[in-house]
Amino acid sequence: MQSLENERRANAEVRELAREIEALRDELRRSRPAEKASASIFHSPALLAIIGILGTIATGLWQLHANRELEREKLRSSLIQEASKSGNPETTLKNLQFLVKAGVLRDENGWILSLKPGDVPYFAQSPVKPTLSPQDTATDLPDPRPGWR
Repeated sequence: MQSLENERRANAEVRELAREIEALRDELRRSRPAEKASASIFHSPALLAIIGILGTIATGLWQLHANRELEREKLRSSLIQEASKSGNPETTLKNLQFLVKAGVLRDENGWILSLKPGDVPYFAQSPVKPTLSPQDTATDLPDPRPGWR
């Protein structure tokens, strides 16, 4: 009888433990979704790496675009400067209008094509000055070979 009683107590304890385990499992199931919802998406290293790569690509593309625009402006400026070196306003105007019509220069507002020869800025070419005057001759220089005359 005593073994039957011990068996009943043991079964009751097992059932009680099973209920406690099930209650703990339910509590754990209820708490997990709340933890996942509160977890930040930035805790994933793979996601952070992808965001970093995308940021690097975007920055590189922006830098490429900015460098291209800078080089276009440099080219445009140097072309205008070279076209203006003729020393003659009519030639300068023809050069600038040719560059616009050829599509090398952009003239969005039509300013270059509407210029008149009197409105064109130009750079007068200065004559090239020789570095040696006619008075500077080889006879005025000291003889590099002493004793050879």
